[in-house]
Amino acid sequence: MMRGARLVAAVCVLALAGCGSESPKPNTMPALPATLDGIFSVSVEKGPVDENGVSEANFGVLAVNGVEHLVQVSGPVLSAAKLPREGGKVRATLGSRTDVYGAPTYIITAMNRL
Repeated sequence: MMRGARLVAAVCVLALAGCGSESPKPNTMPALPATLDGIFSVSVEKGPVDENGVSEANFGVLAVNGVEHLVQVSGPVLSAAKLPREGGKVRATLGSRTDVYGAPTYIITAMNRL
């Protein structure tokens, strides 16, 4: 009986030792869908291009308050935003998230140039 109590005490001590004084970081992404203002830039373009030279699928980064989020945006949504090739400040609606590409990637469903 004493041995079991010592084992439980040792496990508790180890568990508490693993709890540092550092508090967990807040979630930087609100619940989806979410509309955020940030700086958008395209990194990878895939598929055929339209008459404006915009690819069917575009992957890039949406930087919001210093945090970079991987994003995907369709050609029609990107064309409608009328952004220059180097990207720029946007208001983007993130409709969903996928982990298909490895890292979490947010799907932009609407985007306006600011």
